[in-house]
Amino acid sequence: GVSGAVHDYRLVIQKSFKDAHGAIQGLEDDSERGDSERGRESAVTLSLWALNPALAFNDLAGPDAARCVVLTSGTLAPLNSFASELGVEFPIRMEAPHCVDVHKQVWAGAVGVGPAGASLHGTFKTAAEFAYQDDLGNALREWCRDIPHGVLVFFPSYSLLDRVAQRWKSTGAWKALERATGKKMFQEPRGNEQHHADAGGRG
Repeated sequence: GVSGAVHDYRLVIQKSFKDAHGAIQGLEDDSERGDSERGRESAVTLSLWALNPALAFNDLAGPDAARCVVLTSGTLAPLNSFASELGVEFPIRMEAPHCVDVHKQVWAGAVGVGPAGASLHGTFKTAAEFAYQDDLGNALREWCRDIPHGVLVFFPSYSLLDRVAQRWKSTGAWKALERATGKKMFQEPRGNEQHHADAGGRG
């Protein structure tokens, strides 16, 4: 079995705020405190986080647990480090070559400025500004015109996703992007059907 040690846990104190729309937002660092705290509800949460995944996985795959566990995913490699993190040897393994040619089909880069000149530095403070949200939509529209087929866009938090989506819908940028690119936009729901309905039925 796996027994937890002191270094497997961290005591975490979080302070969060509710914005005007009721969305929960974390405060990232002291430099962003001040006016942003005024007039908003705040809550402090004390948590004990287990940072060793083997502690939880032992209940599933330990000596007194399941006889056989099958894990499948496209993102588990390298398998040795993954097995080490879960504390299980996985004596039977199968790994197929990736279907994507990273030399011809993958490009990674950073875009610091949008088409209208707004900074796309998505810090807590900047992301709350309409200039950032609007120009992010402008940039996405230009990229989606050039990129064939589907596009998957990730946001660092649900609160930022909700804030940007609400801005785009209120300004008409959401539908304008769909018209300009021919792509239908869908927003991931936050875990339940009620929120899915509140978000406009898109998910």
